[in-house]
Amino acid sequence: MHYYQFNIGDYASSTQHLDPIEDIAYRRMLDLYYSKESPLPKDIDKIARLIRMRSHQDSIAIVLEEFFCKEKDGYHNKGANKALEKVYKKSEAAKKSAEARWSKNKDLDVCERNANASETQCENNADGMLPNTQYPIPNTQDKDLLVSSETKRSKFKFSDEDMRFAKEMFSRVLVVNPSTKKPSFDNWANTIRLMRESDNRNHTEMWKVFSWANKDSFWCSNILSPVKLRKQFDKLTVKANETNKQTNPPTGGNAQQRVADALAQQRAEFYGSSENMGSDDFVLYGQVDEQERGDALIDLDNRDWSSK
Repeated sequence: MHYYQFNIGDYASSTQHLDPIEDIAYRRMLDLYYSKESPLPKDIDKIARLIRMRSHQDSIAIVLEEFFCKEKDGYHNKGANKALEKVYKKSEAAKKSAEARWSKNKDLDVCERNANASETQCENNADGMLPNTQYPIPNTQDKDLLVSSETKRSKFKFSDEDMRFAKEMFSRVLVVNPSTKKPSFDNWANTIRLMRESDNRNHTEMWKVFSWANKDSFWCSNILSPVKLRKQFDKLTVKANETNKQTNPPTGGNAQQRVADALAQQRAEFYGSSENMGSDDFVLYGQVDEQERGDALIDLDNRDWSSK
């Protein structure tokens, strides 16, 4: 079809959270959907090529996951399906109306000949008043028109490990948000593949960063898909490294022993040899020693090790 009704207000309210690239991708995908009057291909790379956005598969995947539903014959859009269904019904009603008008004159030979000569033209006019439906969505009752895709293999090139990673990741997401709906694991696994092949990351590295984000109080609710993980990967790596430095301060032996050694050195420099001290002096000195040692331990516990 070459025309479809576009409601600016409805579109803006449902897409105001999209970034500019995602918005452009969604508009072009809708144009492709209506022009072909058929579902979008299941292969994201093919969609990217058809809408002329080959370097933005990530944005396309986000739009597909949010606004489209993957079925056997491809990605469906609920709103577009309803709009096309109305077009088909209107076209069929116009055709039946034309047939009813011409059927009244079939008893008269002249009118019958005129009807036969003009009925086809009328049908064409009725169809011409509405968008072209050469490629209707296969929602007809004739099951022979449906193309089975059960035997077709996925066009994605992900590995078994990519798929296992995607499923394990979803199980961890469910811990954070149990109401998360089941995603398209093919899309998730394909994003993992892109991280390996395009971003030069391995599964161990990716899982380490995701595992940290999944346990972080802020990032756990933001990294809920491979697409988000890929988009924020560099930032997450930096944050994870900073946290590790804070939780793993440098070691240099027992802290209390280091304090005791430092105090012993100070005592030797300030008091001299303890052999010349009386018993009272020794008791007093011992009390000062314990107080200094306790204060020093508190200072060490509160030290900001990340500055070292």
